[in-house]
Amino acid sequence: MQVFKTLAELLRAIPALQAGEWIYVNLDAWRATPEQAVFYSISETYLEELDDDEVYLDDEDLEMPVAVRGLDLRGWMLAGNVQYIAGRLNGEDPAEFIAQVNHYREYDSFK
Repeated sequence: MQVFKTLAELLRAIPALQAGEWIYVNLDAWRATPEQAVFYSISETYLEELDDDEVYLDDEDLEMPVAVRGLDLRGWMLAGNVQYIAGRLNGEDPAEFIAQVNHYREYDSFK
C-alpha cells in the first residue's frame, strides 16, 4: 500500500503505478480540498499478502486493509486514467486537472 499525502505527491508518483490499479480517497476530503486530500494505492498483490485478520470488507464489499478502516475510503480513479489526464495537461494548472477528474467521475468520459 502506498500513501500520497497530497495531489501533487500522487501526480509525481503516478507513472510508477500500474494502470489498472485503483486509487482510493475519502471523497468528502476530495470535494472539500482536493489538493490536500490523502490518496491510497492498494494493489491486489498487497491485499493478497495480508493475513485474513488484516483485511476487512468495506461498505462496498471490497477487501481493504484494516490499516485504513475508519478513513471512509472509496475508489476514486484508476491510475491509468489519472496518468492520462495528467499527461494531457503537462503539469498545467492543478485546478484544470481537478476539473477534468471531476468531469470524468461524473460523466465517465474525458473532457
